[in-house]
Amino acid sequence: MTAVVGGRRKTMGAPSLRVRELIGAIVLALIGATRVHAQQQPVRAPDPYRDADAYEIYSLVLSHEWGWNAARLVIRETTSTDSALEGAQCIQLQDEEQNKFHPAIEDFVQVNKSVRTLLPMLNIAKPYDLVSEAELKAFTPSVLHVTEEDVWKQRHPGAEGYLELSSVGFNDNRSPALVYVSHCCGTLCAGGSFYLLEKKDGKWQAAKGTTGMICGWIS
Repeated sequence: MTAVVGGRRKTMGAPSLRVRELIGAIVLALIGATRVHAQQQPVRAPDPYRDADAYEIYSLVLSHEWGWNAARLVIRETTSTDSALEGAQCIQLQDEEQNKFHPAIEDFVQVNKSVRTLLPMLNIAKPYDLVSEAELKAFTPSVLHVTEEDVWKQRHPGAEGYLELSSVGFNDNRSPALVYVSHCCGTLCAGGSFYLLEKKDGKWQAAKGTTGMICGWIS
């Protein structure tokens, strides 16, 4: 390499091996420090879900769900998103119903694009546990045989599998509303349901002309 210095050309040699080694060491050190810093950054927990109407709706629909007759309910502590959005295609409404509930359905899709952490705000007539996704992965009993020594039964006596809840979609007036509830009860044992609700005289109830549940699946 050449450069002009004081009107004269001066040949500049390539960096020495020692310099190249030093530069390489510095680059590797910077990369390592960046990776360590990234690993040390705490994972941001999902925002708490504080919507009082949502918990009133949960408390209502859970009494119609699988597992309600169990002595105890186990519920995933974060809202279900992927399964709720994937299953929403089963919602089929006609004409006037479609116009009425469409805003709530649109809001449902939006609010379920992110995960929220549920709070112990349910008002139901039985005990329940909010458990982490990591603990739910430990639930692997077969449908036909769950032993008394099963760790799940020890932690959640009286429970039969677990439930997942979506965030609730509302229209601008906060009524009607759409929610999704799913359950897992073992190997090849699961299901999910969508519910449409309306608020009448300050209380949530099944949407007029429906039983509340508008579509669902089971396996």
